[in-house]
Amino acid sequence: ARDERRPTRARDERRPRPSAAMGKKDKMGANPLMAYKKAMKQKEIKRNKKQSTERKEAREFLSDPAALGAEISRLEEEARHSAEARGKLSALRAHQVVLNKRLAADEKREPKELGYAGAGPRGAPRPPGQA
Repeated sequence: ARDERRPTRARDERRPRPSAAMGKKDKMGANPLMAYKKAMKQKEIKRNKKQSTERKEAREFLSDPAALGAEISRLEEEARHSAEARGKLSALRAHQVVLNKRLAADEKREPKELGYAGAGPRGAPRPPGQA
C-alpha cells in the first residue's frame, strides 16, 4: 500500500540534511574566550619554534668560528636592504664577541684546566705505609 502512494528513493538520491542540528542554530560558534586563547597558543608555539631555531643556529656558529665569519660577511651585504638582516647581523656580531673572548680565555689556560690531563689513578688513594 505504501509503495503505491510514493516511490522510495535510493540512499544517495535523498535530499541532504541541513548542516545545523536541532538546537544549535542559535549558537554563533565556539566560546570567544577559548578562540582567543587558542589563537594566542598558536602564536606562542610559532614564536617558540622561531626562537629555538635561532638558538640552534647560534650554538652552531659558536662552535665554528669560520662559519660565523662567513655568515657575518654574507649578512653585511643583505643588511643594506633588509631590517631583518640588520637585526640578525647585530646578533651574530655579539656572538662573535663572545666567541673571541672564550677563545682568548682558553689560550691563557693550562691544558689541565681545559680537561686534557688524562685519567687519574683508579680507586681511592691509599694512605702511606699500607700495601
